[in-house]
Amino acid sequence: MPQKYGIGLHHLCLLPYIASLFLPAFSISHPYLDVGEYYSGLHVLAWGIFGILDGTPAWLANPCFILSIAFWGSLPRVSIALSLAATLLAVVSFGYTRIFNDGDGWISITGMLAGFYTWWSAFIALLLLNSYRHIRQMP
Repeated sequence: MPQKYGIGLHHLCLLPYIASLFLPAFSISHPYLDVGEYYSGLHVLAWGIFGILDGTPAWLANPCFILSIAFWGSLPRVSIALSLAATLLAVVSFGYTRIFNDGDGWISITGMLAGFYTWWSAFIALLLLNSYRHIRQMP
């Protein structure tokens, strides 16, 4: 019987997601601007939507992830489809080489840091939980 209220395992996937917002996500550089050494996950979440304009839709993994958790109990097939979509969209982010900057267009990404991998692990955990639940419910 699906659990409608309370905290389930799928809610625990929010912990690494939220933690990733406060960790350094990308190491960055710019030839002319002093932009610091990294962007935090929160900064990347806020500005990542502009990546869609550059043809990199990885930011869309975030709403897919949240919707997958929201539909966990009421629409399990939609939830697993959204968690798969979120994971595949998150994989696209490995190809990021630059990120939008309000002041001067684009800044080069020189590496992925702990926040990025923590963010990505939340998607993997939700996909595995969704898959496990789907396999257990099969006749």
